[in-house]
Amino acid sequence: MGRLIRSVVRDSTWVLGFATLVIAFIEIGTDQPSGWFWLDLQRLDLRWARSIMATIGVGLLLAPWLTGLPRKLAALGIALVSIACFFDAMRVWLLVEAGHLAESFLLPSSALVGALLFAYALECWRSRTPSPRRSLGTLVATAAFVLTGFVAQLLIFGQSDYRRPADALVVFGAKVGADGSPSLALSDRVDTACRLWKEGWASTLILSGGRDPKAPWSEPESMRQRCLEHGVPESAIVLDEGGVDTLATVRFTADLARTRAWSRVLMVSHDYHLARIKMMSVRQGLRVFTVPADESRMLARKPYFIAREMAALLVWFFTARTFE
Repeated sequence: MGRLIRSVVRDSTWVLGFATLVIAFIEIGTDQPSGWFWLDLQRLDLRWARSIMATIGVGLLLAPWLTGLPRKLAALGIALVSIACFFDAMRVWLLVEAGHLAESFLLPSSALVGALLFAYALECWRSRTPSPRRSLGTLVATAAFVLTGFVAQLLIFGQSDYRRPADALVVFGAKVGADGSPSLALSDRVDTACRLWKEGWASTLILSGGRDPKAPWSEPESMRQRCLEHGVPESAIVLDEGGVDTLATVRFTADLARTRAWSRVLMVSHDYHLARIKMMSVRQGLRVFTVPADESRMLARKPYFIAREMAALLVWFFTARTFE
């Protein structure tokens, strides 16, 4: 069992190195700092951030095959990166403690990655020989570990409430019934946004969605009616009838933010959706903070939505290269 755990840690670290190097390459030509998803380097110059992440990626890819002194040096470097991850996680926890982030179950991805890297640094330091060949069982266990970690981080990020004063609240659409009534998902999203509006977190509500030909009216119109029932005035509502998908909503918001000189936007949707919203928004030049919808009860098809979102997130992560 000990050998299997060491192999899973080693191979998971290799996967992280590969992903980090690919992301650093993909983001060349954008003004997004590489690595923000597990190590926050947004305060650094972009060239430095990308250089650091590319170096980390190369180091993690080469470490399994190093021997002797180079392996020891790699272990020290990986340990330093793990310490940086723990400091990044501590910064987030201090913000929660100080009340700058809403209380939530908050486990930054930097903490998870820091633990993984520290375990691998110890393995590299103790062993002077290259890593042994991978067995089928090891590959299966590694795939299961990486997949579990991915799902966990997707939901942990989504369940974390980053609300803070902003210029606008964006609500992402969901299904409207044949009788025009909002679905459970749509109701929960709108109700959460209305509560945020009443508490004064933002003065404008952007209601974005498409239209099902079977429904008597569009998602934004159904959302507008529910907002009015909550006492939100028409003057505070902006309808985005072209929000047929997540990217369309983000682009509409980015254009409106530039026109109105907004500096900060809150995005409201279900937890599984928020990681991709955050990623798309950053690549569109938006400064956004995500807030998960308060679920009155769990969606019946939530496992399916999570699986679909995982696929969508991975596709976007590795293909959406530039601002459009």
